[in-house]
Amino acid sequence: MARLNFAPFALILLLASLAFFGPRGKAFNGPDLVRCAYELAELDAPAADVLFIGSSRYGRGFDPGYMRQQIKKETGKDLVIERVAMTFPRITQLRPPVENYLEHRGAPEIVFLQLMYNFKPERQRQWDIPVNPTRNVAYANLDTLLEIRRNAKLNDFGTALPRTLESGYLSLPALLLQKLEANIYAGMRYVPMKLKGALDKCTGDALHRQSRPNWYFNNLHDDIEFKESEEKKLRREKMTLKADEYLAFSPSDPMRSFEVDQLRQMAEILTAAGSKVVVVLLPVLGDTSISQEEIAEIETAFPEYPLVHPYGLFDTEVGPELAKSFADTTHASTYGALIYSRFFTSEIMKLTE
Repeated sequence: MARLNFAPFALILLLASLAFFGPRGKAFNGPDLVRCAYELAELDAPAADVLFIGSSRYGRGFDPGYMRQQIKKETGKDLVIERVAMTFPRITQLRPPVENYLEHRGAPEIVFLQLMYNFKPERQRQWDIPVNPTRNVAYANLDTLLEIRRNAKLNDFGTALPRTLESGYLSLPALLLQKLEANIYAGMRYVPMKLKGALDKCTGDALHRQSRPNWYFNNLHDDIEFKESEEKKLRREKMTLKADEYLAFSPSDPMRSFEVDQLRQMAEILTAAGSKVVVVLLPVLGDTSISQEEIAEIETAFPEYPLVHPYGLFDTEVGPELAKSFADTTHASTYGALIYSRFFTSEIMKLTE
């Protein structure tokens, strides 16, 4: 009688086990900011009083720890203020950790949701394809991936070819296969990384900075001064800008349909959970005013949610310095982050009176 070879079955069983337990390991070879965002969402702690959700411009734009200190000093209230942010203004990458946050920790009282838009024309064609970026496939639960994909409204470029047939769009079988591969990969890496201590980066302030040294958390202070040396760098930055480098800001534009719809979905998820959602528009280099037409268009796109923006600061005594307080074309300098921190401190105090 021939003997059965159990090796293939054992291998299949091992891979199936890794596929199942892989997501729990969170041992993917991705940016620490992503893993820390998911770990922040799953802390054994109640929801923050105030949560900021946005891109790297949030990470480098203000200091939640500084704001907490200032509010406690001025009002006596000790509010927990947190931030979930990632590089690139793709709202779909923030959906899974935010939904995890609501499930594990509950709903924050107030959420400042950044209106995230891509401004680079060469990126816009593929900004919504794939619907779920690699970070989602690696870290998010499968049901969340499918929910995001099922409800996505792709941008309309006015072409006859359906967007779902374009290169880069993940079909359902391709998405499932990528998720399976990611789970197996994470499961295989978990034990070696655990033994090397490579999984222990998301603790203390590093957790809230999402382990990026230049993202502010408890490291801004009132003694920071504006430095004239920044002006030379900004002049060079501005000289490289072309008139058509940024896409027009217009929530009603058909090619903004994906971004606007995803932002709406995020706001609706948060509202349904019990949070008060405030939408935020942040300036970029050379952008020191906002027209009534732009405000009206945002309010039309997001009628249920109040709009907060710091453009009024450019008409105050700090305006000339703030206009030059950028580390690059989109991110605030340290001095700019201090000014924005004070601005959001004031907004939080108004909303929590």
